Amino acid sequence: MLDVSKAIDLLLGGAAPERLEEIKALWGDADERAFLSDRTGFLLQAGFGVVQVNEIALRQLWILTYAFSRAADFYALPLLHLAKAQLPFDEGLLAGIPDQAVGDAAFDEALSAVAALAEALSIDEVPLPAGVPIPASGVRSGGVAEQAGFDLACMAAAYTFLHEVRHVLLAKADGETLAPVEEEIECDRFARDMMLGRVDEYARDHQTDPAAVAAKRSLGILFAKLSIVAITPPSQRLGSETHPPVRDRIRSAVDAAPDPAPDWFWLAAAGAAAALTRGLAVREGNQLEPVPFHQFSDLARVLLHKL
Repeated sequence: MLDVSKAIDLLLGGAAPERLEEIKALWGDADERAFLSDRTGFLLQAGFGVVQVNEIALRQLWILTYAFSRAADFYALPLLHLAKAQLPFDEGLLAGIPDQAVGDAAFDEALSAVAALAEALSIDEVPLPAGVPIPASGVRSGGVAEQAGFDLACMAAAYTFLHEVRHVLLAKADGETLAPVEEEIECDRFARDMMLGRVDEYARDHQTDPAAVAAKRSLGILFAKLSIVAITPPSQRLGSETHPPVRDRIRSAVDAAPDPAPDWFWLAAAGAAAALTRGLAVREGNQLEPVPFHQFSDLARVLLHKL
């Protein structure tokens, strides 16, 4: 296995630089804290006192978070039109819009690529979907869409790794052990707090709006949760002896967003939720009923609850 501890430090420092020293104080800054494995399937977990991940999991998360970023864009205008006309979100109505059909097809291609990666021996077996760039730092030097996709993918990945870091810290801590479901909830809470708990400091140091910073990071967190939904089999989404229902985890992520959140946050959240609920309904042979709404926050919450 390859030691990727320093690479994870760079990721966390880029996503929440105001917390990096605190994270190092808790997790350390030596080698051999995180490893890249050559195992197949989705692997992102804490075990034996370290964080383990493989290339397949990283590629799946990249494809999905980038796809959610694009979905937020191509659903924005149709949702604005529906809101103005006081019409419900109706997939049958939107399906007749040519540009919308193209965007939905691209999202479905992303879901198919992620499913194929779950069965692949290596990432080389599954080409990147059309329009999804090769994950590299140079992506951020592209256009606005590429920059946004890269930033949100990094924030989603940082949140996901922070969740696993908390598992490592809990395993090493003395005292009462948490039940598996309670530990998952605690790890979600820890990761959210690390991403959002001190955004005021970042905003002050960078002379920017703290609500905008919190909203962007919250969107990255939501994309991370939606990615896990897309990867999780339907039978496991309602929870298990070790994990709470995905609806509860998504609700916690949305509830942590700034209040009030900027309008663009809820529009993007609704677009990403619409893309995933529609995509999963198509893949799993379900019918997505029309959803009346007055605000994008209402639409987002209703669609997310359907997952």
